[in-house]
Amino acid sequence: MNIYLDIETLPVQDADLRAELDADAAEQLAKDLEAVRPPANYKKEEAIAAFILEKQESMRAEFKDAREAAYRKTALDGALGSIAVVGLAFGNEDPLSIDISAITERNMLKNLMFLINERCNAQVRPCFIGHNVAGFDLRFLWQRCVIFGVKPSPWIPFDAKPWDTHRIYDTMTQWSPDRDKRISLKRLCRALGVPTSKGDIDGSKVWDYWQAGKHAEVSEYCRADVVATRECYRRMAFAEAA
Repeated sequence: MNIYLDIETLPVQDADLRAELDADAAEQLAKDLEAVRPPANYKKEEAIAAFILEKQESMRAEFKDAREAAYRKTALDGALGSIAVVGLAFGNEDPLSIDISAITERNMLKNLMFLINERCNAQVRPCFIGHNVAGFDLRFLWQRCVIFGVKPSPWIPFDAKPWDTHRIYDTMTQWSPDRDKRISLKRLCRALGVPTSKGDIDGSKVWDYWQAGKHAEVSEYCRADVVATRECYRRMAFAEAA
């Protein structure tokens, strides 16, 4: 049985941890400001002072954007970020999703493991299919399970390699194993003539939508990613080829 999987993640949600990250960033900025030096050909004190002032002002102006970008990047780190939505589909069934809008992340993970365990057994061994599922989704899920003490389903192949296609099929690495030629799901859909899941929302906007309370839209987007991935897989597996 094929299980198509996708997750949407959020940057760090713990206020104390975010404050700690901000403090670390501010400390580094202070060091960088202190280290500013003028070019060797600057000799006059006025020119030196003006150069340092201008450089430091520029660095301070860039700091806010850089700090926000670094904060958003924590959504890619299972030790810092969190899972907002898990989308999955069993075979050709309609996709479903579980999110944290009404339950805790821990309970969401428990519900996910229950669903998978309920559908899998020795006679029905799953193959997990997703886009970057080997390098991101499954690793992030495992890390969050460790953090919350949720026992993962034994059917999830956390240790599988991208080439273990009887246990895991990663549409990204199957399209090209070359790290320098990795393809996004959007580009893969376009290449294969599959309707893309990327509309008004894409992965870069998940946090903005979630902050705005648009939880249903994020869940819908996650389910759409599952459907798009399934269609890409079917094309790549020649499921309907003549």
